Amino acid sequence: MMNTKNKKIYDLTQTICEGMSLFPGTNPPDQQVISRIETHGYNEHSMRFTSHTGTHMDAPNHLISKGKRLDQYALEHFIGRGFCIPLSGKKNIADWHILTYKQEISQADFILFYTGHDRYWGSEKYSQRFPVIDPEAARLLCTFNIRGVGIDTLSPDPVASQELPSHHILMKYQIVIIENLTNLQPLIEKHFAFYTIPLKTNSADGAPVRAFA
Repeated sequence: MMNTKNKKIYDLTQTICEGMSLFPGTNPPDQQVISRIETHGYNEHSMRFTSHTGTHMDAPNHLISKGKRLDQYALEHFIGRGFCIPLSGKKNIADWHILTYKQEISQADFILFYTGHDRYWGSEKYSQRFPVIDPEAARLLCTFNIRGVGIDTLSPDPVASQELPSHHILMKYQIVIIENLTNLQPLIEKHFAFYTIPLKTNSADGAPVRAFA
């Protein structure tokens, strides 16, 4: 069990709300009031959003027809040792970034990339040009025994990409992808306990997560 006494917990999750950043073409979340205390004696809302809304996890099944779904992973798969690589100011994540931290990566289950792009969350700039993971870097990541890759941007591939090469490379090795992380700066170049728990649904090609460290 995680001992939280006198321990700082970092919430790495964006809030699902009106006006949030979305992948272009994605329907925004819809939250409607069903009941109010004043009328019904309790508060309740309906919530409707896609499986790839906010801080979320992509399963291999998102792009690979016979790829693994999130509901096919054991819960402990989503809990492990993380390491955060800083890329602030860098254009893209290249293979040399991976080689620089190969020892640290070899000791981790999840590799998170800090680019600082999350500061544009909620603005049009967030869904425009942002740092991505070069395919060569994605291939190198697959040579390590990792479970997941996370980033504080909309995607590890460019928005305009039709092929989504880095997605496919990682998913081929059953590596999950966590997108739209935030608040990674305190974790730069550190190992830490990482939790990224997806909403439990059946046939899950993806799901919002609560990510924290």
